Amino acid sequence: MSSTTRRRLRNLSWILGTLSVSASIAQFGFVSHRPGFSPEEILAFQRASQLAMFNGVGLCLLTRKKKTLLIAIPFACLSLATTMALGSVVFDLKYAGTDRSMMGLTRYTQYLTALGWAGMIVC
Repeated sequence: MSSTTRRRLRNLSWILGTLSVSASIAQFGFVSHRPGFSPEEILAFQRASQLAMFNGVGLCLLTRKKKTLLIAIPFACLSLATTMALGSVVFDLKYAGTDRSMMGLTRYTQYLTALGWAGMIVC
């Protein structure tokens, strides 16, 4: 990997991490202060917000790693886990719990998050 590619991967990781943290803070504030959500919806949004915050911090921490060849694996895992978590919550809210086909993603989201954080330890 050239130094330009390493720099771009670190910059992308930082940008996605900070955007994920910012979006999770905004989402948490929006859900907490807007009436009309059921307790189940509030809990689902809060869990997705916490996962986005957790993975966003992980993406920001990836910029501090020296072995940039290997950070592509945790980068992909954390980015995909955040996208899958938010997507499954939005899908569940759109179809109001009638279609449960996407609920299996929650388990894989947790696996990807664990794999991403374990990959950060190895890198």
